[in-house]
Amino acid sequence: MSDQSNPCWGSTLEDFLKEEGIYEAAKTTAILRVVAWQLAQEMERQGLSKTELAARMHTSRAQLDRVLKAEGNVTLQTLQRAAALVGRELHVELQEPIDWTQFDAMSADARHRAALDDPDAQPLTEADFARMKRTPQAKLIRRALDLTQEEFAARYHIPLGTLRDWEQGRAEPDQATRAYLTVIARDPEGVQRALQPSSGRTTAALPAG
Repeated sequence: MSDQSNPCWGSTLEDFLKEEGIYEAAKTTAILRVVAWQLAQEMERQGLSKTELAARMHTSRAQLDRVLKAEGNVTLQTLQRAAALVGRELHVELQEPIDWTQFDAMSADARHRAALDDPDAQPLTEADFARMKRTPQAKLIRRALDLTQEEFAARYHIPLGTLRDWEQGRAEPDQATRAYLTVIARDPEGVQRALQPSSGRTTAALPAG
């Protein structure tokens, strides 16, 4: 029998991210991190140091660290350039979306039994959930937009200190601010246009803290 006391039971990760309004941002971040991890693996295979690759890219060691962590304003173009410098190519292609019809038609118990039959896809336990550290919504969105903390804060009128507190887990945005972040994730350009000052109109920033 499935454990119905777990509020996440029966819901896929994709469903959860879509409900939070951060599915596209999370997917973009995941792609960048996978490519960055593959780049790091290739460097290790070749015995290539970070200092040497940074020199080839004409950048600093600190900036290369951000590339390998897919942090800050790292883009696919940056990763593609780094890949070329280690003798690899980055390929991006369109694929048909996964057909979840059969999965969606399964009951929670059927999904549970199927998961238990796969040793590489065991359901997470309560202990696993307790160990997991959730990436803050603001950080996912900012990374997906390829913005630094300073750029994101300035563009969307969020105090820089407040944004850093959110991303480092020292504070959490309230319900209204979470809704605002969701709108940014869904229509970043529209929010940016709405916040641009025009004659006779002023815009307000979120309060600090």
